Amino acid sequence: MDHRFGPVREIRLHEWGAVHVIFMIVVLALLVLLAVWLATNIRRQSTPIAGPPHPPQDPALTEARMRYARGEISREDFLRITGDLSGAPPPGP
Repeated sequence: MDHRFGPVREIRLHEWGAVHVIFMIVVLALLVLLAVWLATNIRRQSTPIAGPPHPPQDPALTEARMRYARGEISREDFLRITGDLSGAPPPGP
C-alpha cells in the first residue's frame, strides 16, 4: 500500500524482539545499580565513621597533662592543678 510519504512497511514484533530484550536487560541492570548505590549511601550516612564524639576538652587541663607527661611538674602539682581546674575535691592523703 502506498502512502503519500512512500510505501508503508509494517514492523513485526519478531523483528524487534531482540532489541526489546536487550533494552529490558539494560533497564533492569540500571535499576539494580541504582538500588545498590542508594543502599550503600543510606548505610554510609546512618553509621558513624568514627566512634562517638568526644566531649570538648579544657585546654588548661590538656596543658597540665602534657606538662606532667613531659616531667615538668610533679604528681602532686598535677593533682592539685587538675583538682583546681576541674572543681573536683583534692584526693585525700
